Amino acid sequence: MKFISKYFVLFIIILTYSVVFLGCDPADEDEEEETQDDHVCEHLMDGPVVAIDAVMDMQTAVDSLSANPAYRIQAQLHTRYDVGLMQDTMGTYYGSVPYKPIADEGDYIIYADKEAVVLVYNIDESENVTAEEVYDHSDHCDLVAYKAIYHLHSEDSYVVSFENVSESTIGILIPMAEDSDEEHDH
Repeated sequence: MKFISKYFVLFIIILTYSVVFLGCDPADEDEEEETQDDHVCEHLMDGPVVAIDAVMDMQTAVDSLSANPAYRIQAQLHTRYDVGLMQDTMGTYYGSVPYKPIADEGDYIIYADKEAVVLVYNIDESENVTAEEVYDHSDHCDLVAYKAIYHLHSEDSYVVSFENVSESTIGILIPMAEDSDEEHDH
């Protein structure tokens, strides 16, 4: 009986080590963490979605914001805004929407699901904001056709204008860049 119990104990020890070491797949350690682009891609595809109609120009957007402070898009990682645009005489679409960062000063990323010329105007400073970086795609998401990083201030209000868009609606997200913000829960 001692002979069987020694081998049984040895078998249990080997089985335990096998489960521990074989259960840890080294390939799992090499997997990349989800990037902000991956996360945005989920929301570009699945929403949630808020529809908003753009206005003709920057001044009308400024006036709209003054008349109705709730009429604006906000910095949201989890919300896609479908912006309804107007058609110009060349057959492309354009429009402007008010925008207000809701977090601290920092880098914000404008993601769009269509190619566009995007202009950002700081209402409070009466000046255009230049993008720090502009991309025509994302390596992590085929749905991203435009991505640009802007340094914005939470105490200021902005107008985001879209020009030369091929369709009457453009889907956008404008979250704070992850390296400018603390981790968030989903």
